[in-house]
Amino acid sequence: MVRRKAAPATDTPLRVYLAEQARSLRETYGSTDPILWRELSKPVEQLESGQPHQFRRYELPGNHPARWPEGDSSNLLTLTADDVLSTSEPTATGW
Repeated sequence: MVRRKAAPATDTPLRVYLAEQARSLRETYGSTDPILWRELSKPVEQLESGQPHQFRRYELPGNHPARWPEGDSSNLLTLTADDVLSTSEPTATGW
């Protein structure tokens, strides 16, 4: 398993930050296989098109106030279409 670097402090809007991280992951690992590229493109497309996006708390930037509250770093969060961050319930796929 590859460990991600700690996110630097940033003032970038959350949707932009998450999209940059998703594009970086896709560029790094997706180029090895077209199927993997397609799967790694899903979060990029969601974020770039302004759709709701589910992700884990540990994916937040290091300076985000919701990064270190009580709870688990693997808690599921949703960035809504209007860029409001909320806690989530897992979907049918377990995500």
